Amino acid sequence: MKYNGLSDKEVEESRKQHGSNMIPDSEPTTFWDEFKETFSDPMIKVLLAIAALMIAMFFFGYAEIYEPLGTIVAVLIVAFVSAKTGVASDTKYRELKESTEKDKCKVHRNGVITIIDVDDVVVGDKVLLQSGDKIPADGILIDGSLRVDNSALNGEAEECKKTQADESFQLADEITGDTFVDQHSLFRGAIVFDGEGILDVRKVGLKTMMGKMAEEWGADIINDVSEGGLTGIVNTPINESGNMFQLIGELKVPYILMSVKSNIKDMLKAFAAEVQQLRDYGAKDIILDPGYGFGKTLDDNYQILSEAEKLLVLDLPILVGVSRKSMIFKLVGGSPDTSLTGTVAINTMSLMKGAGILRVHDVKDAVDTVAVVEKMRAMQE
Repeated sequence: MKYNGLSDKEVEESRKQHGSNMIPDSEPTTFWDEFKETFSDPMIKVLLAIAALMIAMFFFGYAEIYEPLGTIVAVLIVAFVSAKTGVASDTKYRELKESTEKDKCKVHRNGVITIIDVDDVVVGDKVLLQSGDKIPADGILIDGSLRVDNSALNGEAEECKKTQADESFQLADEITGDTFVDQHSLFRGAIVFDGEGILDVRKVGLKTMMGKMAEEWGADIINDVSEGGLTGIVNTPINESGNMFQLIGELKVPYILMSVKSNIKDMLKAFAAEVQQLRDYGAKDIILDPGYGFGKTLDDNYQILSEAEKLLVLDLPILVGVSRKSMIFKLVGGSPDTSLTGTVAINTMSLMKGAGILRVHDVKDAVDTVAVVEKMRAMQE
């Protein structure tokens, strides 16, 4: 089907009415903000409380003044160094982001296909999607068929089939697990595995699912679903050297290293080598994720779960993210929205096998699960 797309005038009208597709970056961190943040650390609070107590003891003649003063000076030095490091990391991140070429996409405009920056997409654009493309906005597939990877949004790496819908089909306002895997809806940040089609853009910028996530949560940690080095299926270098581990070492932020290996033996071998590389680059806060659903069959997932305690040999925190994933509803039937019971069961087993962090949709149920497991552990001691 031939699409003329929007005219230049219609583009400007759409942008005025619906807004830009740009997702604003967070405000740069300041030295003062980082300095104050140090004093929220529980250990710093304890040290200051001790210093206050020692000052009181000094006035009663039970302590020397140099002792609490020394503690206060040490805390101030720690706060100063932490603030300097935080500002330097934030500055480095922004420099790397500025040096990275902006994502582009192909759209029908003025009767021809034009390549534009993703930030310039507007509601009503007809975007041509092909294998390897990153979806630039939320909308409906109105022509063709695609297989997409929604893992950047829902952690589910399995290919999701999309077929064309009539242009009257409405994009859901309330996004659920089922919406991600319906037949026609497409979301910003997902990757096209295969196929070709036309996206009718319905939401842009902060109104997209990706935009809402960025606005609500911000970013203080890097969750890498590529197991280091490259981002996404299209193999786009994360920085000029293409080295994710080097970037983590430079930014000094917590890092979740997720495995795409399909068995525990290969996973352990790869994790050991990758953790050493990360430490060589100066990374410190490393969290391991076995990557349930990524590069694994249904049987692979459950075999890894049965041996998950072997990951503890690496002496690092283990994160588990199985919430409402296909490894549950493919086994017991149903859909993501009916997979809470299976999620709780796997989370319970994971905690018993040493996992320390759960990535979930249903927070209250996860908190209850943790409380039950901790009580069981206490009774066994």
